[in-house]
Amino acid sequence: MKCLLDNEYAPTTFSWGFIDATFETTVRTFLPWTDSIFKHYGKEYETVPCSGRLGYLLESLFPVVSPRTRQMLMETTSQWTAYFDNSAHGGDPISAVPSVPT
Repeated sequence: MKCLLDNEYAPTTFSWGFIDATFETTVRTFLPWTDSIFKHYGKEYETVPCSGRLGYLLESLFPVVSPRTRQMLMETTSQWTAYFDNSAHGGDPISAVPSVPT
């Protein structure tokens, strides 16, 4: 089996998701959803714009922890947006990816 970047950034490359929407559309809907969750639990979060090669961006997710503390939306060269997180269990796109209406 061929692994993303030869699993150099495992476990962040074990499981990820793709959203059938542009990066702008995804961010516009994903951030309010995330905000509602954090407000419900009385927590704060920070949004940090970043750019660079995939490996560099995946490094920014470390350290891996459970539950996840970092999520990353990544623009692709198509209309799709990629989703990664720092879950120690190998990524958990199941709840985040379906939350973005397309």
